[in-house]
Amino acid sequence: MKRRDQHIIDVVFVLSLFCVFAVLALFVVVLGANAYKGISGAMTENYNVRSSLTYLTEKIRQGDAYGDILISELAGGDALVLTQEIEEETYETWIYLYEGKLTEMFIRQGTEFVPEFGQAIMDLSGFKIAALDGRLFRVTAVDVDGVEYDSLVSLKGTPTRLD
Repeated sequence: MKRRDQHIIDVVFVLSLFCVFAVLALFVVVLGANAYKGISGAMTENYNVRSSLTYLTEKIRQGDAYGDILISELAGGDALVLTQEIEEETYETWIYLYEGKLTEMFIRQGTEFVPEFGQAIMDLSGFKIAALDGRLFRVTAVDVDGVEYDSLVSLKGTPTRLD
């Protein structure tokens, strides 16, 4: 009888050890999944903000090379307006914030501007642009958590017209 009791105790010990191991393994998997979710979300937000600042910097530099750069106000927010001539016609590229998205619209100058018709580029909760002087701009992008990121863009061409 003693041998049988010892055998049952061995089985119970092995099963309890296996259960403890399984619970700890599950705990590690859940912790890893939560860490991955947090890191992935932060990387996505960081990508959106960095990409939008890079995009805006490149657009300003293109405007510097091909035409005028204007800063306008649109429904209480800032809008970047890049003017250029193509085949003796003047066109405008409007970049602005609309319904939580950085948006771009390319129209012929003088055409009615309708913000809803723009092409959404990426999610942002805020966008500001300011001319610090004729050659230096401060671009601010605000991510969905409200954190502001700034970029300074210096022009190489002639000073621009600011409205």
